[in-house]
Amino acid sequence: MISSFSPMQTETVTFASSSFCFSFLPLLKHQIYTTTPFTTKGRNHLTLQALSSSSSSPTKDIWRRSKTAPFYRPKPSQNSTFLDHSIDMEELFASISKTQNGKDLFTLLSPYKTRQLSIRFMVSLLSRETDWQRSLALLDWVNEEARYSPSLFAYNVVIRNVVKAKQWAIAHGLFEEMREKGLTPDRFTYSTLITYFGKEGMFDSALSWLQKMENDGVSGDLVLFSNLIELSRKLRDYSKAISIFNKLKRSGIVPDLVCYNSMINVFGKAKLFREARLLVKEMRDVGVMPDTVSYSTVLNMYVENHKFVEALSVFAEMNEVKCPLDLTTCNIMIDVYGQLDMAKEADRLFWGMRKMGIEPNVVSYNTLLKVYGEAELYGEAIHLFRLMHRKDIEQNVVTYNTMIKIYGKSLEHEKAYNLVQEMQNRGIEPNAITYSTIISIWGKAGKLDRAAMLFQKLRSSGVEIDQVLYQTMIVAYERAGLVAHAKRLLHELKQPDNLPRDTAIMILARAGRIEEATWVFRQACDAGEVKDISVFGLMIDLFSRNKKHANVIEVFEKMRSAGYFPDSNVIALVLNAYGKLREFEKADAVYKEMQEEGCVFPDEVHFQMLSLCGARKDFKMVESLFEKLDSDPNINKKELHLVVASIYERGNRLNDASQIMNRMSERGILKSSRGKRETTKKEQEMKRLKSYYMQIRHNNNQAMERRWIFPLAVGSIVSLFLLFLTTLTSFDGSPFLFFYRSSTVIGGSSTFVENQLKPIPISTLPPPPRFAYLVSGSAGDGRMLKRTLLALYHPLNQYVVHLDREASSEERLDLEKFVKNHQVFNKVGNVRMIVKANLVTYRGPTMVANTLHAAAILLKEGGDWDWFINLSASDYPLVTQDDLLHTFSYLPRDLNFIDHTSNIGWKEFQRAKPIIIDPGLYSVKKADVFWVTQRRSVPTAFKLFTGSAWMALSRPFIDYCIWGWDNLPRTVLMYYANFLSSPEGYFHTVVCNAQEFRNTTVNSDLHFISWDNPPKQHPHHLKLDDMQRMINSNAPFGRKFPQEDPVLDKIDSELLSRGPGMLTPGGWCVGSVKNGTDPCSVVGNTTVLRPGPGAKRLETLISSLLSNDNFRPRQCK
Repeated sequence: MISSFSPMQTETVTFASSSFCFSFLPLLKHQIYTTTPFTTKGRNHLTLQALSSSSSSPTKDIWRRSKTAPFYRPKPSQNSTFLDHSIDMEELFASISKTQNGKDLFTLLSPYKTRQLSIRFMVSLLSRETDWQRSLALLDWVNEEARYSPSLFAYNVVIRNVVKAKQWAIAHGLFEEMREKGLTPDRFTYSTLITYFGKEGMFDSALSWLQKMENDGVSGDLVLFSNLIELSRKLRDYSKAISIFNKLKRSGIVPDLVCYNSMINVFGKAKLFREARLLVKEMRDVGVMPDTVSYSTVLNMYVENHKFVEALSVFAEMNEVKCPLDLTTCNIMIDVYGQLDMAKEADRLFWGMRKMGIEPNVVSYNTLLKVYGEAELYGEAIHLFRLMHRKDIEQNVVTYNTMIKIYGKSLEHEKAYNLVQEMQNRGIEPNAITYSTIISIWGKAGKLDRAAMLFQKLRSSGVEIDQVLYQTMIVAYERAGLVAHAKRLLHELKQPDNLPRDTAIMILARAGRIEEATWVFRQACDAGEVKDISVFGLMIDLFSRNKKHANVIEVFEKMRSAGYFPDSNVIALVLNAYGKLREFEKADAVYKEMQEEGCVFPDEVHFQMLSLCGARKDFKMVESLFEKLDSDPNINKKELHLVVASIYERGNRLNDASQIMNRMSERGILKSSRGKRETTKKEQEMKRLKSYYMQIRHNNNQAMERRWIFPLAVGSIVSLFLLFLTTLTSFDGSPFLFFYRSSTVIGGSSTFVENQLKPIPISTLPPPPRFAYLVSGSAGDGRMLKRTLLALYHPLNQYVVHLDREASSEERLDLEKFVKNHQVFNKVGNVRMIVKANLVTYRGPTMVANTLHAAAILLKEGGDWDWFINLSASDYPLVTQDDLLHTFSYLPRDLNFIDHTSNIGWKEFQRAKPIIIDPGLYSVKKADVFWVTQRRSVPTAFKLFTGSAWMALSRPFIDYCIWGWDNLPRTVLMYYANFLSSPEGYFHTVVCNAQEFRNTTVNSDLHFISWDNPPKQHPHHLKLDDMQRMINSNAPFGRKFPQEDPVLDKIDSELLSRGPGMLTPGGWCVGSVKNGTDPCSVVGNTTVLRPGPGAKRLETLISSLLSNDNFRPRQCK
């Protein structure tokens, strides 16, 4: 059968089987050779031949002995009985196992070639053989010498041995031979092939076997599908795992507990949180009760994605259903409590583990150490570390890394380094995290020489330099202003010698080095060295953030050609890229292909596809997809309707948009968007947990300064009381009580009970403040400026809108018409547009000049206002203006909310000392700033401060900046005229150097911004995945948002209760909501405020900012 047995091809067996006596068998014992490895000839040649076959899998002629005799089915043996029971199988097998080559094996079995033994006996004998070559020879003897009828069981046994030995080409050949002999592979055949090919990472081959199995009509079993899911999970190809899971269920197979738990993990890794939770519910529905592993997997999913409140909810559910805790669950929850600043609860759980019969392990101790460190409980951390020593609890590299980091936080860098030496003395080898932590500590302590020496020593010693260690050194160089050194390190990654290319690509991509990352990525792809699916995702994200849409498609195509399935985030970015390139048909093809493959999409991907259909004016497709998604019970109907309404509005199909809004009203979806639907038990539990968490955090904070306590406390009580009253409704659905700031009751007499209540005296409610907004944008921002203005609007406030001179005249005219023709803007008269626009250069002082220009206009024409807030077209509110006005009603009007620090670090070398010229000061065309060769020293007349360019400044301080009666604002302005990124320093330096205002600063820009670590020039674009983080931040504003992104629709819907094209509703809106009309089209009493949940979140933020820990200690430091 096999070429390795070529000596046997010319041999003729001399024993006469007809006269053979079984007493001959003992005589063979004298012929048995000394036991040596079973050797064959020509195997290498065979394997090369098999693997080089390009047209099909290797067939039997490649490795069979001969193909001259056609296969025929033998006639039944004349013997009516077999001699199975007369033969000692153990003895025969022992003799077979000692044969050294094919000749020995054929000689040994020649007495039985007339089939005195049953095929069942031979298969049993074959199943005991584990050597793939010997079993292959034995199969050859059975088929070609003894001429048994082909046996499926025999082939299955040999295929198992062959794939165990990784002889893939021979496995293909055996499979083809089975078909030639008329055998149909069964479930065991396919399961063996799929499992072993998949384990070896040949996933495409494994899936091709699955396809053949389906073509043969062979149904897979639970074990087979579970193996495929597990293989996909290990390869981090989560979309493929989900596709296989859906095939399993379509086959009518009920998953077991292990399969469900594996899929919960897959959904978590794919960031499909809703689907993971629904899977737990599905388990109960089909009678598979979730166990501790199920819940622990869900917990871990939330923790990995920083959804700690949700993890707390799952833990509460575990306790509710009395699911027993295990060591893993306890360790996860200790971490969750730590992340939620609930160190006491973490401490209580840890020390209570033994009472539950759970012995803490080193992971438990390490996690509690981390919690103590994050909570700055350094004494407790040191005590626990020493306790581990005393109790002989094994400490590992994680233990030491945690303690090193704790010493670094407490600025004890020498003790941190002593721990490195101690762990080495104890035989614990430091890893990359150890060294990166030490380098980071030394960099922050100003000991860059020691950090650089250690890094160079590590590189020369052959220690693996991972991306964390590389990135840490780059950050250390940048902090010290040694940008050239940092650039050199990044450049070296283009030709990495001591780290894998996958790692180099990740470092460059996360550092935003697009050109270098692209070069290394293409080189690695050409060499077939990209083995990590996350590399493709990182590159797609990098290109998407930099608007390199063609490159996004390039990486995506390489990813698919490599056999990887994209996850939901990649699909969303790819669809967006196709949309930007106007290649809608390709986007549609990708969307349909992934659905056919069984991928599960989050809502955002479906909404992205809807938006693309709207962009190409294919409203029939919008309607078709909308109806399909509307029938899907797992789609968020509220968001779906709002997205579709927004698409129709952008397409100027206002009637269709109105019909969608009416449809929402008829179904009660609109009411649910305004918070009037009944919450489920789970939602109530989540709210209770969030309330509990906020209470814990509040109790952990020390009392604020006495001057702030009383007004905030009174404000909270009053607002909660009034919010409660507004929840009461009369029989006709109208509210019992509005937030009137007047003692006059509007309207006639009424039979309702609210008229018996005495109106709240004016003296108990402080007058609402007024905000003066500057909302500015550049070319292409006109549509976003309109949207932001509608979301921000309140009649009490004043607004200045500025569109950069670089914008086209058509765009400027369109925005001007929008402001002038808007019914409410025109009536109230509080929105102004700077018609003679300024030319604003990015990073130049013209941004400061533009801000001062707007402030001067508002001082001159805006009447009374209390705070000046500057925003861009990329900003968006996360609370209503009623929430903001209500909360700020109880604050002193001289506070300045400005993120600032005097620790300018690398900015001293890169911004303060260089001298730049902004052409926007004197040119009519935009150009980037340019540098003067001469450098200057750091000023000594005033101290430099830096921070965020977005702020909320008090009117007294704005007056000071404009008038500058002591000349400080003008002096600083002249200095910052040649300062790079002056908006991040001018107001900060003025406020902290002016004695009159330095004690009025609150160190916050009131924004949620998602930065890299360390921060780069630009923040991340906020997406739907960031929604919960935005809410949890309690910030009133967020940035940076892509234009018309679905996340804005979600903010409008859930946080602002704002319909498409409408103003954000407030207490002043008294118009009708019938037929989808804007209730704010009719202006009522502008002093009526109707704060919602956003006010509560904002109150939490303000309370924290004005606490003893955060207010005075962080002023101008």
